[in-house]
Amino acid sequence: MAARLNSNVKKGEAILDLTKYINKGVHVRFFGGRAVSGVLKGFDHLVNLVLDGATEYLRDAEEPYRMSGDTRPLGLLVCRGTSISLLGPQDGFQAIDNPFPSPSSDTSSGTESSPGSTGTWDQMLRGLEDTRLPREAEEIGHVCTRR
Repeated sequence: MAARLNSNVKKGEAILDLTKYINKGVHVRFFGGRAVSGVLKGFDHLVNLVLDGATEYLRDAEEPYRMSGDTRPLGLLVCRGTSISLLGPQDGFQAIDNPFPSPSSDTSSGTESSPGSTGTWDQMLRGLEDTRLPREAEEIGHVCTRR
C-alpha cells in the first residue's frame, strides 16, 4: 500500500528539486524562529543545505518573536533539513498586509509597503514576527495553539 502511494518518488531521490537555486541567494527560516540567508551551494535528498556567505537575522532580546534588525555573519553553514520550516529565493518576494490583524497590534504606525508592492526579505520577516493566532480563533478552540 505504501509503495503504491509513493510510487512517484524513488528511494534516495530528493523531495524538492533545488537545482535551480544552486549558486543563487536563498533565505531559510528554521523551526524556533531563527532566520538566515546565503548562497545555496549544495543539498541532499534529505534537504540538508549548504549555504555560503550566510548571514543570520538576530531577534530582539526582550521580545523573542521580534526581529531586531541586526545581523551576524556566519560564513559557510550546513542547515539540517528537518529543522527548516521555510526556504525561498532572495528575489521575488512580495510583502502583503497581515490578513489576521490582532486587536493589540498598532495600526497607527502603518506598514512599510502596501499590498501589491514588491518587498524585501526583511519586510517579509517582519510580517512573520508575530505568529500568534487571532483572539477569535483561540476562543473558538478549533485551532491548536503553541504555548
